[in-house]
Amino acid sequence: MSPRHNAVRARRVACVAAAALAVALFALFAPVLPVLAVSPRARGFAAPPPLVVGPAFSRESFELSYTHSVNRGRVVDFVDIAPSGDLVVRKSRFVSYGAGMSEPSEGGSLVDRGPYLELVGIDRVLPSVLLAVGETAGHELARAGRRYELSARFAPRSSVMIEYRQVSAFDFLRSGPHR
Repeated sequence: MSPRHNAVRARRVACVAAAALAVALFALFAPVLPVLAVSPRARGFAAPPPLVVGPAFSRESFELSYTHSVNRGRVVDFVDIAPSGDLVVRKSRFVSYGAGMSEPSEGGSLVDRGPYLELVGIDRVLPSVLLAVGETAGHELARAGRRYELSARFAPRSSVMIEYRQVSAFDFLRSGPHR
């Protein structure tokens, strides 16, 4: 082989390697994986990385539960992921009903299910759910048979946002437990 042929071959190999590296970097850092993410609203290096629960897909659902601050009963909100990416609060379940609890909206009703009550027909569409992680509320997110204790991941009284969005494989892997 001639030196010229070797130089052309080396350039081709370098171009193929550069293209493979570009594809690998794109695959690692492009936000293409749909997930349910719980992110701190505070930004910066001191903020914990988001809790990524997923992959998640539209038409799936999750539960958000907490202890109510007034009546100290456990509340469970049932939330669907709409095809648009919005979050739709379908119903709430609680053990007692009184002051400080949501009123049924038009089309909604309060149903006695024996050991608990359900506020059904809420159908409230939200781009994201904002909450302050409570010290005694015990906020939990449950999806696909797994529970995530938010107070174990985020500081008490910190503001977090739950949303359906796309993340990169890098962010998915660095977020910790996510199945």
